[in-house]
Parts: sequence; structure tokens; C-alpha cells
Amino acid sequence: MPGPCAFSECTNGLCGLSYAPFQTVIPDPVGNCQRLICDGMGNVIQENANDVPNDGNQCTVDFCAGGVPGHAPAPLGSPCSGPSASICDGAGNCTPAPPTVASVAPFDNGMPPASVLANASIVLTFSAAMDPSTLFAQSAPGPCSGSLQVSPNDFTSCVGLSSVAPSLSAGNTIATWVQRSLLVNRLYKVRVTTAARSAVGAPLATPYTSSTGFNTVAPPGGAVNESNSPLEADYCTIQFPPSITGSGGSTSPPVFGQIYEAGLTEAPGQNFNIIAQLGFGAANFNPQYQPWTWVSATYNVQAGNNDEYQATFTLPNPGTYRYVYRFSRDGGVTWTYCDNNVPPDFGAGSNAGLTFDLENMGVLTVTP
Repeated sequence: MPGPCAFSECTNGLCGLSYAPFQTVIPDPVGNCQRLICDGMGNVIQENANDVPNDGNQCTVDFCAGGVPGHAPAPLGSPCSGPSASICDGAGNCTPAPPTVASVAPFDNGMPPASVLANASIVLTFSAAMDPSTLFAQSAPGPCSGSLQVSPNDFTSCVGLSSVAPSLSAGNTIATWVQRSLLVNRLYKVRVTTAARSAVGAPLATPYTSSTGFNTVAPPGGAVNESNSPLEADYCTIQFPPSITGSGGSTSPPVFGQIYEAGLTEAPGQNFNIIAQLGFGAANFNPQYQPWTWVSATYNVQAGNNDEYQATFTLPNPGTYRYVYRFSRDGGVTWTYCDNNVPPDFGAGSNAGLTFDLENMGVLTVTP
């Protein structure tokens, strides 16, 4: 019977069938992993072929296996055409490429660590435009939270930044936090978490963490805490009270502060080489270099080897503030800043184990 491999033919009045030569290819659907050929005897036979199918998906690998079409997911990270920079997700889908942290300022991967002013802005540059709502830092010191985290102790806890949300530039690829919270003479590290997402919703590829961090140095203002300077007080503290609540415009209760300096404070009575001031300011501003309101404190009593001072001040407008003492031994050129007499270090100064910590400042709550 005539067919694809056999056809009628008449010669000298005699009719019969002629056969297509062996392996004559017969057209068949493209991409079915098969090939139809003639066997030379008028029959059609089917054999496997590398007639690879195409499913139109950039994130699959098309193949033939035993004459059967197949489509396997392309490797994770394979490029594909999609919104912004896109990659294959390893499951056959084209998704936006996850952003990465391209750079951090202050430079935080140097050895030795870079030294920068404590009020330097923190600037992150990303590989893609970012969603502003996913870029935020915490406002108060404590357990680390937020997509940007800054820590002086390898993320056991994190500092609060005076600017929670960054300003964005360069098509939302550069995020700048103007901050006034970092302490002087400390080593800080930066972490960026996968809570940070690109403008098309892709989370950060992997969390970013500083390898070495950066050191802070004092801006103009004369803070010598943790500096190893001989002008840093051996010990100082807010003696009492640890917190104040009062109405705006009223006078605070007396606030007492103490200082110990070997060779200066042990003798009874005031040492006139020491200047004492009590100050208050915004809760998220570092008194070591931010604008605070300061009043002079007067000598009160001898407290063992310490000299104790006292002062009062007029409470500002309603809100939440912080207050600290500071002491100078060089006429107000440099200052040692002093926090509350609470664990773990019970004060500040150059003696072993003492640090000035923003979370240990006195808390001032002003009501209407």
C-alpha cells in the first residue's frame, strides 16, 4: 500500500510499488526526541534522536532521554531575562537577582582597622536599587535588630542610631545613615541582614558582617574616655539619682556626681584643678560630641577618696532625655564623661573594666 516510504509506479504498462531508500527521513514534529525513517522496504520505522525540545523557559535545560523529551531546572544563579538583573532560582523560575552589599563606609575590612570620627555617617552601597522600607536601624541600644546593625561587642548587643532610616541616592543603591550615637575610642562592626530587600522584593543574597570593623576617634569636643590619655579621670559616675521624672519648666532634684583621681581627690575638700558639669540632651544624641545643655556643678562633700559634686537644672519641654556628668582636669579642654553607678562596671574612667555606655546614662522623663 502506498505510504510515506512506498509509492505507486507504472513502467511499460506495468504498475507496482517503489520503495524509498533506506534511512530516507520523513518529516515529523520538531522537538519530540524522535526521527522517522524508511527501512528500504516501504515501511516507516522510528528511532531515538537528539531532536531536543524547546519549552521557551530560560530557566530549564531541555534534553532527550531514551527518546523522551525532558526539561530539568537550570542551575541556581543562571542568568535570565526578567525585571532588573535576574537569575534562575534552581527550580525553573526566573527571579530577580538578590542584591549584595558592594561597599561599606567607614571602611570596615582593613587590618589594622580604619580610624574614623565617631560622628561619621554610615554608608552602604548595594548592587541593586533597594526598597527603602526595608532599610532601618534600631533607635536605642540593646539586643540587635533592624536590617542595619552596628555593634561594639560582636553583636552581643547593638547601638541605637540617631537616624533610624537612611537617606537614599544613586537610584536607591546608596543608603546613608547620619548618626550621632557612636562612642569615641571604640571598635565597631557593621552587619546587614536579609531583612534588606531590593526594589523588586529580592532579599539580600547573604547577611553581610564586617570582618575587622572600624575604630572611632573623638570629634571636636574633647572626650577622652577609653583613650589611655593621662587626662582621663580614674573613675567617675552619676552617684544619684539614676533617673528623674518631673514637669517641664520645674527645677530638677539635686543630681550628685563623683570623681576619683589618684593624687587629687583623696585629701578632704575641693580640688580646684577639677571642673564638674551636669548636662542633659536628646535620648539618641551622644553627649561626647553632640549639642547638650550643660550647667556647672559645685563641690558637695568628701566621699571616701572621691570628691562629690551636685547641681540642678531647669527641666526642658516634655519628652524623654538623658543626663550625665562630665569632669575636666585641664580647664575644660578635655572631658571624661560619666554614666550611672550601675552594673556591670558601676561608672566610667580609665581604671580597669570601666567604660562610658550610652545605655547607662541617666534617664530624664519630662511631663507637661
